Amino acid sequence: MVTVCYPTLELSWTNIVILSLDQLSYPTLELSWTHIVILSLDQLTYLTLELSWTNIFILSLDQLSYPTLELSWTNIVILSLGQLSYPTLELSWNNIVILSLDQLIYLTLDLSLTNIVILSLHQLRYLTLELSWTNIVILSLDQLSYLTLALSWTNIVILSLDQLSYLTLDLSWTNIFILSLHQLSFLTLELSWTNIDILSLDQLSYPSLELSWTNIDILSLDQLSYLTLELSWTNIVILFLDQLSYLTLGLSWTNIVILFLDQLSYLTLGLSWTNIVILFLDQLSYLTLELSLTNIVILSLHQLRYLTLELSWTNIFILSLHQLSYLTRELSFTNIVILSLDQLRYLTLDLSLTNIVILSLHQLSYLTLELATTNIVILSLHQLSYLTLELATTNIVILSLHQLSYLTLELSTTNIVILSLDQLSYLTLDLSLTNIVILSLHQLSYLTLELSTTNIVILSLDQLSYLTLELSTTNIVILSLDQLSYLTLELSWTNIFILSLHQLSYLTLELSWTNIVSYIGSR
Repeated sequence: MVTVCYPTLELSWTNIVILSLDQLSYPTLELSWTHIVILSLDQLTYLTLELSWTNIFILSLDQLSYPTLELSWTNIVILSLGQLSYPTLELSWNNIVILSLDQLIYLTLDLSLTNIVILSLHQLRYLTLELSWTNIVILSLDQLSYLTLALSWTNIVILSLDQLSYLTLDLSWTNIFILSLHQLSFLTLELSWTNIDILSLDQLSYPSLELSWTNIDILSLDQLSYLTLELSWTNIVILFLDQLSYLTLGLSWTNIVILFLDQLSYLTLGLSWTNIVILFLDQLSYLTLELSLTNIVILSLHQLRYLTLELSWTNIFILSLHQLSYLTRELSFTNIVILSLDQLRYLTLDLSLTNIVILSLHQLSYLTLELATTNIVILSLHQLSYLTLELATTNIVILSLHQLSYLTLELSTTNIVILSLDQLSYLTLDLSLTNIVILSLHQLSYLTLELSTTNIVILSLDQLSYLTLELSTTNIVILSLDQLSYLTLELSWTNIFILSLHQLSYLTLELSWTNIVSYIGSR
């Protein structure tokens, strides 16, 4: 734990700035012309944030007292403020402002000329909201007292206020005001050329939604079955879908799409030319996602089955997939791809021309990864079976594979490859033109390693059986093999070779043209 007093941060013209400041007192942050700024500030006191001309700004401030936030000309501002007292927020000319404020007291929000403002305020007292010329305002206020809301020239305003007292609402010139539909059956909604459409549909069955040419569409659908959504040319689409089955979503040319889908089955999503797509999909089955030409795609998919993802020309792609089965992914020309896949089965990943690919795969079976011309690839694979990895022209590849069976790795022209493979069976590794290869393989059976023109190869293999190593033109090869049986090593043109082999049986070593050979073996 680090405690900093009186810090000053000055960041300008920074593409990505991530600040994780915990337990700070009296800090001052001055950030200008920053594309993406992520601030995770916890337990701060007397914080002052001055941010201008920021494209994307995310503030996660918990347990703050007396903060002042001044944000202007911000495209996207997400504020998650919990347990605050006496804060003042001044936001102007913001395209998207999302405020999640819980347990606030004496809060004042001044928001003008904001395209999208989402306020989730719970357990507030003496709250004053002044919002004008706002396209979309969503207020979810529970257990409020003495609330005053002044909203004018708002296209769509949805207020979900429970247990309120002394509430005053002034709303004028509103196209669509509140849609609260509960326990509907066979609902048909046809909305076209609407600036803002907000649908709060709970417990619906067999509805059909046809929305086209909508700037902002917010759908909060709970417990729906057989829902069909057709949204095109939408700037911002936020979908809150819980417990849906047989859902079909067709979204194209969308700037920002945020999907919160829980417990979905048979979902089909078609998204193309999307700048930012955030998908939170939990417990989905038979999901199909087609995303192309997307700048930033964040997918948080839990418990999915039969998922198909086709993403091409994506700058940043983050996939957090847990408990997926039968997943198919095709990603090409992606700058940054982060995949966190847990408990996946039958997964197919096609990634080419990717700068950075981070794969965290746990408990996968029948996984196929095809990565070509990738600068950095980090694979953390645990409990995989029948995995196939094809990585070509990769600068840095880090593979942490535990409890894998029937794994096939094909890596060529890789600068750095680090493989940490534990409890693997039937593993095949094809590595060529690799500068540095570090293999930590434990409890492997039927392993085949083919390494050629490798500068440095470090192999730590314990409890292997039926291992075959073919290493040629290797500068330095260090093999630490314990408890191996039926091992065959073929090493030629090696400058330095160190073998530490213990408890081996039926070992065959063929070393030629080696300058230094150090063989340490004991049975």
